[in-house]
Amino acid sequence: MTSEKLVYKDNGKISDEDLLDFFRELEEVYSSYLREKEEKAVRDLLLLNEIYNSMVEIKRIIRIRRARKHER
Repeated sequence: MTSEKLVYKDNGKISDEDLLDFFRELEEVYSSYLREKEEKAVRDLLLLNEIYNSMVEIKRIIRIRRARKHER
C-alpha cells in the first residue's frame, strides 16, 4: 500500500458499532503478532504491517463519521 490516503465515501453499509468491533478484533490480532514478532518470518511481518495500516484506516473512517454526525 502506498502512502496515499484512500478516499472514503460513507454509504452507511457498515454500522459504527460493527466497524468498531472489527477494529477491536484487528487490534487483538495485531497485539498477538506483535508479542511474537521475533519468531515471525518476513511474510508474517508484512501481514502485521498490513493489519496496522488497516487499523489506522478504520480509525480515520470512524473519526470522519463522528465528525459528520456532530456537524448535523
